Amino acid sequence: MSVYINMEASVDFNNNEIATLDALLQEYINLSAAWESDAVTPKPAKDVRPFKLRYSFEERKALAQKHKASCGQEMVLVICEKSDSSQLPMLRKPRFKVPTTVTVGNFMRIIRQNLTLRDEESLFFFVRNTIPSSIRTIGELSHEFAEEDGFLYIQYQEESVYGN
Repeated sequence: MSVYINMEASVDFNNNEIATLDALLQEYINLSAAWESDAVTPKPAKDVRPFKLRYSFEERKALAQKHKASCGQEMVLVICEKSDSSQLPMLRKPRFKVPTTVTVGNFMRIIRQNLTLRDEESLFFFVRNTIPSSIRTIGELSHEFAEEDGFLYIQYQEESVYGN
């Protein structure tokens, strides 16, 4: 079976690797759902402001420290939000605990599923205004781009602003 990443390259997996990948992805989805129910400060349900504007730096740092203590260094705390210029819907839950070994392409697959995008609809990630390679791991991105509050911020949008 082949898994297509960005429709430019494919990676072949055997059934055992697919089962392992699916188990890891399901585990992180379950962890993310549990984490999302734990808020620092109760906020109105319809607060659509970006994460950095909803919580102060101190609240974000305390939340990151709390969850880093419970999950250790093998997980990255990711905030995935749509960019300001995007017409895509907002994710219902933008906070994720992602294993360091998950690739950007695999994480993008999860976000595509959460957004219920059709196969022909494009999706691009931006980390500090750069487009990360789909074969890089979330751990590599975190090491390079995580902010002082302990989170890795990823923005998504339906088209590349750097291309034609």
